[in-house]
Amino acid sequence: MCGGGRITARNLIHKQMSDFKDRLIDEQAQLEEKLMKLDAFRMSEKFDKIDDVQKALLNVQSAAMNTYNQCLKERLERL
Repeated sequence: MCGGGRITARNLIHKQMSDFKDRLIDEQAQLEEKLMKLDAFRMSEKFDKIDDVQKALLNVQSAAMNTYNQCLKERLERL
C-alpha cells in the first residue's frame, strides 16, 4: 500500500482518541443544554407551583449536573 493509506498503531490510537474526544464534547454540550433548560425551569413561575420535595430534588439534580459538567470540561481541557 502507499504510505498515505497505511494503517499504523499510531494512526489507530490517534483516531480512537479523536473519536473519544468528539464523544466527550458531544456529551458535555448535551449536558450543558439540559442544565440550561433545568435552570430556566427553576427560575420560572412553574417551579414555584410544584411541591417542596420535587423542588428539593430538582435543586439536588441541578447541583449534580453542574458538578458533572465541570468534570467533563476539565477532562476536555486535559486532552
